[in-house]
Amino acid sequence: MVIADNPGKTDKLRELIKEWEEIGVAYELLTTMSKDENERALFRSRMMAQMDRDSQFSAVRDEGIRLGRTEGRAEGEMLAAQRAVRIMFELGIPLATIAFKYNKPTNEIERWVKVQNE
Repeated sequence: MVIADNPGKTDKLRELIKEWEEIGVAYELLTTMSKDENERALFRSRMMAQMDRDSQFSAVRDEGIRLGRTEGRAEGEMLAAQRAVRIMFELGIPLATIAFKYNKPTNEIERWVKVQNE
């Protein structure tokens, strides 16, 4: 490498590597890439495997976030429905009418009302 042939630049590079870890990582990558063809192929293979793992992790993480949001929305909707049922009950609307409106069995509507009263 040109830098290795120039002692002044080599010293400066060593100082930068000590200051910033990213430069050290980049330097290691360049050093590895400049080796023979087998080393470059092995390096590329490892980098591709790491990128695949990173991509898979990202996809799984995104799916987890999506699922969490979906479940959270469903739970929020359920809590809102239960709150509305309790208000309707307090207003004197019969349980059978409330059950019909929410397409739920009357005993489930009764449980929603009891949870509030306990």
